Amino acid sequence: MSLETQVATLITNTETLTSNVTEVMNKITGPHAIMGFHQGIFCTSAGTGNNYELTSQIDVTELTVGDIFRFISDKENGVGDVLIKLDDLTSIALNTNAGKVFSGMIRSGNVYDIVYNGTEFILINPSDMRPQTLYPKLYGADVEGTPNYVYATGEYKCVGDLLYFSFGMEWDSLGSAAGAMRVGLYTDIARTIPLEFTPSEYQYLTGTPYYEGLSLAAGQVLGMIINDTSDDIMVTVADQTGVTYPDETALTDAGKLHFNGIFYK
Repeated sequence: MSLETQVATLITNTETLTSNVTEVMNKITGPHAIMGFHQGIFCTSAGTGNNYELTSQIDVTELTVGDIFRFISDKENGVGDVLIKLDDLTSIALNTNAGKVFSGMIRSGNVYDIVYNGTEFILINPSDMRPQTLYPKLYGADVEGTPNYVYATGEYKCVGDLLYFSFGMEWDSLGSAAGAMRVGLYTDIARTIPLEFTPSEYQYLTGTPYYEGLSLAAGQVLGMIINDTSDDIMVTVADQTGVTYPDETALTDAGKLHFNGIFYK
């Protein structure tokens, strides 16, 4: 074998060895790591709002189901959908196994792991949601006016499949609201921004009401229920004959309503 042939063979063998070593290292430390070595590719975090722009150590160009990435968050998420943009890939939704990533589940300076499931990223270790402020209001099926509130406030918090909420309101004038009595829950004092969760996602409610200024007949009890046709929480009156919705005629021009409850799916 000539010297030139030996050198060419050596170069070919070296290239093959380098390729094999690279493949093994990717299986141990890369985005598609196997055999339990992979603990998450570390990424830096940037971006604005609920957009998390992650830059990995290896410049990921494709994703495979089961890929895990770890990052230290640069900010706390707010109300709304959360998106992950990894390296130069398109943005992908981030959720939890239980559903949405609610505000405060990602906090500045905390370490988070996310897993790609083939469709979206799943946040494995969300922080507990911070209690969020509520501003409830009364309204009817056909609102013609606005009750005057002495106060109307509360809070809610989602933990897994459970939604805890508490609110209280007092009014000294009902205005000209008419129709079946409902309670709208909002996240700003102007009561124009609805809750970040969708009430219709939650099918059951348990809780304890307190009220003044609402007339109930003998044997009736006050409760609350999610309206099947819209995302409202409605006050209900129940007795042995069934469930109805009290209208304005059952309310006095001054009254109170407080409720502590849990929705669950």
